[in-house]
Amino acid sequence: MPIIKENNLKILEKPTVFILGAGASNPYGFPLGDELKDIILAQLNTTDPLIKKLNVSAALVNEFWKSLRSTFHPNIDIFLEKQTNFRELGSHILAITIMLLEHKSHLFPQKDWYGDLYNTLELENEESDTANLVIVTINYDRSLEHFLTGNINYNCQEDLKDLAHENRRKIKIVHAHGSLGKYPNVYYGPSPTDIEAVKNAAARIKIVSDRLEDSPDFKEAQVTISQAEHIIFLGFGYDVRILDTLLAKTDLKGKKIYGTTYKLDKKKRGFLADYFDNQITLGDNNQGCQAFLKLIGLTR
Repeated sequence: MPIIKENNLKILEKPTVFILGAGASNPYGFPLGDELKDIILAQLNTTDPLIKKLNVSAALVNEFWKSLRSTFHPNIDIFLEKQTNFRELGSHILAITIMLLEHKSHLFPQKDWYGDLYNTLELENEESDTANLVIVTINYDRSLEHFLTGNINYNCQEDLKDLAHENRRKIKIVHAHGSLGKYPNVYYGPSPTDIEAVKNAAARIKIVSDRLEDSPDFKEAQVTISQAEHIIFLGFGYDVRILDTLLAKTDLKGKKIYGTTYKLDKKKRGFLADYFDNQITLGDNNQGCQAFLKLIGLTR
């Protein structure tokens, strides 16, 4: 479908929701689904002190590793959905792995679409109005929260920092599938040495087959999406079950919908056109989030 370039203010003047998939945080050191599976296989070691503190048998960890290595499922979420005996262990391993990937150095100096969004929002400006922007993410990392906070502290004029943080706090960020912990209460950085922190993070992690309807965060994500007039998918894989559940309370009629399609084939693009009844504006399959947001006129 053709791209219609709009002024970014016209988009953000209306309730707007970004829906983030793994590709949205990929520029900041976080893997896509199949890459995460490979990282876990490479790093998993029964002698790891955190794994040992989980008080699970080495035999179970080895069985988990062998099964994950042998499965044809492309990502760990689907694997855990099918192999329910590994659900608890898997959530702890996910928590440890992603904690180790929360590198501050991958975020600064500002780059890619986080930086473009920051510049567009002009948080240090009294006329900046971020109340219409909500970000729903299915990712567990807190990289965007940490970036916005840190970028203000590092780059904003000293006497405008309070105003910038006030505008930043107006941006609601909802982790539909849970997160490693509420930011900034839970430390951001690659040093998960506290087993209790790992256990708490694992308890907050949800996968598609969990009872997401029981999660307050997921309910908030559904309501937020239903209230938006502009829906923008960034780095999203468009798994039909995730789409169905996230959009279950949303009437898409009359909404403006946009989406990246980086490396998606014609069949998947055709599916999206049908799913959204030709109501979605798609990027090219060689465009990442940064290029796409510029193309639709949302960022500079």
